[in-house]
Amino acid sequence: MYKELNKIFSMIKTELKSEKVELGIAQDIKKSNSTVKSLVKKSDSLIDKTEKALNVYDKLYTATRILRNDALEEIKYSNKKLKDAESAAKQLGIKPSDISDYSELNATIKDLERQANRLRYPSIK
Repeated sequence: MYKELNKIFSMIKTELKSEKVELGIAQDIKKSNSTVKSLVKKSDSLIDKTEKALNVYDKLYTATRILRNDALEEIKYSNKKLKDAESAAKQLGIKPSDISDYSELNATIKDLERQANRLRYPSIK
């Protein structure tokens, strides 16, 4: 009878150990599930923010290309006007800088050329 009781107790211990292992695994799975859900929520939020930022960037990129093209066209046109002014000044025997706004336009064109270059290659600040 003693052997049979030991055998029963041994079987009960084995079952308890098995249930303890199953309970531990269930707790691990619950913890992992909670962690995964939290990461999914965080990644959803970050993806939404990233997509919004990319949409803003796309609109800004388009706007910079349009503005840069407008600037380059104006630079070309203004440089032609400066050349015309230089020819007229030479015929009149005066310095081109004596013509109203000539020097200022020349300087402003240089500023616009720098800006057009920055529009082409913007930097992150």
